[in-house]
Formats: sequence, structure tokens, C-alpha cells
Amino acid sequence: MKMKNFGLMLLACVAICTSCALEDEEQNFFEPYTAWGTNVDATKKYMTGYSIYESSDEQILYNGKEMVYRYLYHFTEGKLDYSVLSVEKQHGQALVDFVEGKYEYVGYTEEGAAVYANNARSTAITLYDGENLVLATYSPYPEKR
Repeated sequence: MKMKNFGLMLLACVAICTSCALEDEEQNFFEPYTAWGTNVDATKKYMTGYSIYESSDEQILYNGKEMVYRYLYHFTEGKLDYSVLSVEKQHGQALVDFVEGKYEYVGYTEEGAAVYANNARSTAITLYDGENLVLATYSPYPEKR
């Protein structure tokens, strides 16, 4: 009887630990800022704790952490109009799995990139498979542009 209870408790611990590992995997993807139309200062505040790799009037490129290689923020007339999360190829499938698990698939671009959307249909996430990097481009959903 005691052995059966121990076995059930062991199974429960394995399930909990597996769940924790999956949550830790997702936490490696700190998603880029997506408050479309906000200014550079709001984006910099969101990215507190991340170092700027390169900056110009139109874009800011941040160094990533953990699995994320870099974040890019693009501004038109000082307002955020898209952002990009990039990972190296070896983490590409983890990024794809993260996006597929969190967002709704909505189709493909003419170039064959998969497009997903958040529930509010305010943001589109497009996955690009580059030569050395996999990119998730976050932009206003086409109907919201």
C-alpha cells in the first residue's frame, strides 16, 4: 500500500517537474514590445535590463538573453511600427513551437512565411527562416494598419 502511494507521488513529481521545464522554456522568449505607435522612450523603458547593440533614428537593436539573439525595433516618424525577435538556427524550432502554442495560425505570406495572430487581432507574428537566424516579426495586424 505504501509503495503504491510512493509510486503515485513520484509520478506527480515527474509531472510537476515536466511542467516547470516547459514553463522555463517559454520564459526564454521575452517577447518584443508591441504597443504600436508608442515612442522610443516607451520602448526603451520596456527593454530595461537589455543592452543596446546599435541605434539610429529609425531603429534600435538590442542584444538578447538566453535563447534570443537580438531584438529589433523599427520606428517611423518616432512611432513604433514593427519589432523583431531573432534566434540562432539551433533555437529555431523552440521559437516556432512557442509561437504556434501561443498564437492562432492565419496563413502564409507570398514568400511562404507562416503568419499568426493574437486573439485581439491587433498583432501579426510572421515567422521567417533565414540562413543563420529564425525571425519572428511582430507588426500591427493588417486590418489594424
